[in-house]
Amino acid sequence: MPRNLTDLMEAAVSTAPPEPHHAADITRLAERRQRRRTTFAAGAAALAVGAVAGGAFGLTRGGDDSTVEPTAPYQYGQELEVKDAVAATSVRGFRVLPWTQPSVQHLGGGSTSLPTYAGVDASGRLIVETYRDGGIVELDTVRLYDAPGQPAAALEPPPSEGTSGERWIPSFTGDGRLLWTSTRLQGAPEGVNTIHVTDLAGGRDVSIPVGSVNDGVRAWVTGDRLWYEGQQSVTSQGTEIRQLFTVPVSGDRTAHLVARDVLAADVSDGVAAWVTTDGRVHVANADGSGAREVPVPLDRGCVLTPAPQMSMDQAVAVARDLVALTERCGRGADEFDELLAFDTSGHLLVHVKGFSVRALSLSVASLAVGGVDGPSSLENLVYNLRTGTLVSLGRFPGNLYPGTPQVAGPYVLWYDQSGHVGEFTE
Repeated sequence: MPRNLTDLMEAAVSTAPPEPHHAADITRLAERRQRRRTTFAAGAAALAVGAVAGGAFGLTRGGDDSTVEPTAPYQYGQELEVKDAVAATSVRGFRVLPWTQPSVQHLGGGSTSLPTYAGVDASGRLIVETYRDGGIVELDTVRLYDAPGQPAAALEPPPSEGTSGERWIPSFTGDGRLLWTSTRLQGAPEGVNTIHVTDLAGGRDVSIPVGSVNDGVRAWVTGDRLWYEGQQSVTSQGTEIRQLFTVPVSGDRTAHLVARDVLAADVSDGVAAWVTTDGRVHVANADGSGAREVPVPLDRGCVLTPAPQMSMDQAVAVARDLVALTERCGRGADEFDELLAFDTSGHLLVHVKGFSVRALSLSVASLAVGGVDGPSSLENLVYNLRTGTLVSLGRFPGNLYPGTPQVAGPYVLWYDQSGHVGEFTE
């Protein structure tokens, strides 16, 4: 049986139809998309799988049995396994939206495939990216669609900064704006790199200098603050150690260094969360103030997923007062990177066992994860934090495309052999 997540992934794809990504430039594009993906959570929108359930369960994980969980609109203390998941088709109010835009683009005579669905927001808008292959695969067009069956909305990218091959890549901020990063960031001189924040048409452009950063920079916008990563160092094993900065979108553009020695980070709903190289989880307010360590309700015998896995994937997510990440449990052949979600006081919401998580996305009401389920299957799951319902979007052989699945309000974007957007209408 495979030993760890890397082995599990290799075993899963070894029996699956080929989905090759041989070219270095294609690998770079996929890695950039995964690392620069912004949060897709929307503050007040909620994914509703069933009736909202709240209340305290008074449960602990191997601690003082007298500890009482707080009353909140969440299910607390849930210990689940993948077998507990119900099929999405059985969930009342779930539907797959009839998007007709191709979700996968086949290049190089069909030998290489790239996902084109790059993001969904809480209103159901979809960002679609296409590529051109002239010997080197490059991003060609980026379009925004308001709804299935409608034409692409007008979308004006930021002005070019004069670099050959430059392309601006938008992503949803979660509050009705777009955040743009550029393919030119790698190797650009210090002091001239910028990130842009615009409205959904590309207007009302705000240009924010971010200093010297690498291609693939991850960035987020929450309220009037931009957060972004800067490279600090690279270990001999190839793990990237990062710094975390915040800067006002308006007014004084002085960047503030919030944290060093960062392996993974996420920002949403006025809260930032990050994991440091010493295995600690921290949160801070949108302006970088109030930074503090968060107690993590690790399961007995488990630790935070270590580097390089923690730094390579989207292994931590935050939404308001919630944090989700992966913990490494088991030993040898039974070692998995399992899902763990808790509030910022350290109270457990859910632990999903027997499923090695590859990527996750969190909103204030739901949590989507993609990963390895067994030696030869991959799966996408959505967990409703308010009802405690675990939903399966289906098993499949093949690849987990970078940056998916995603949740945003009542919508979920996921890939199996192709891309889909679903909506929970109740």
